[in-house]
Amino acid sequence: MASPSLTSAQQKKRTELTEHFVYDEVRIFYVKEGTGAVSPVDVDQNGVPDQVENVAKQIWAAHRLFCDVLKFPDPFESERYKGVNCIQVSIRDRSEMSNLNGVAYSRAQRARSIPEGKPTDRAIVMAIATQVDPIKNATPTHETFHLIQYGTTYFKNSWYLEGMARWAEHGTGKDGLGEVKYSPRGPWPQIPLHLKQLVNMKSESEHVLWNPIASRTDRDGFLSGVKLGKKLAG
Repeated sequence: MASPSLTSAQQKKRTELTEHFVYDEVRIFYVKEGTGAVSPVDVDQNGVPDQVENVAKQIWAAHRLFCDVLKFPDPFESERYKGVNCIQVSIRDRSEMSNLNGVAYSRAQRARSIPEGKPTDRAIVMAIATQVDPIKNATPTHETFHLIQYGTTYFKNSWYLEGMARWAEHGTGKDGLGEVKYSPRGPWPQIPLHLKQLVNMKSESEHVLWNPIASRTDRDGFLSGVKLGKKLAG
């Protein structure tokens, strides 16, 4: 979800996140008790709830997939986000996020102070609802792609932001490319009537623009383990 504005009243109600977990450039903040508490399941018994680890790993994988493998512009290297060196993620109850599953914010900020960090650290920021199970839900990928979009352009029309981010969800999912409702053969560009309809679309533009483009340009339908690298392919 593209970044909404939060009123000061909403901000005051938000739970203070007292726990944190670091996975490379991804920093997760969460609570184990009370409103917005994450699932306590910790199969590997390393002291970090599996939900937290899996959110971090999905964001890390999405960042690597899109920026390192597919060569989308890395927000860490963008003009807009100079000095940014981490992705800061809050896991909160959906009631503290306008009932959204996730939200990415377009403004960078000073990173929260943690023992593993430095006072000069700067972050790009997102929030994920504690109700999201990252094993079954690609919301962390969706929000990561929004951060990539924000680092590339200030353009925020929904047919672009939401449609393309919905396409991006398939990158870390298991369901393939997704539904295609416009022939990849074209014509390209689409006829004026289609373009007039497109500008009023939101996430559904995935089916009539972004998935068809991906289908048209994708040679073999998958990325090899060699291209992905050992850590991503695993």
